[in-house]
Amino acid sequence: MNKGTLQEDLKFALWIPSRGSSRFTAILHDLVLPEHGDRILQGNVAFTPEYIQRVLEVADGKFGICTVFINQLVN
Repeated sequence: MNKGTLQEDLKFALWIPSRGSSRFTAILHDLVLPEHGDRILQGNVAFTPEYIQRVLEVADGKFGICTVFINQLVN
């Protein structure tokens, strides 16, 4: 059940650490965009094992991985 403009979505991003004397920050490096069939749009969003596997391969142990959720608001 795709909810059209109310449909949640997600993407994965790669991040790198940035450390200071009294802070730790994650700097987004790149988005790993989903390919056709990588997400399951059913009102809530889910992702396939193939998508996360591709993200892990791109990260190659050099980057952290984070999830970017998108919720569209209707005025």
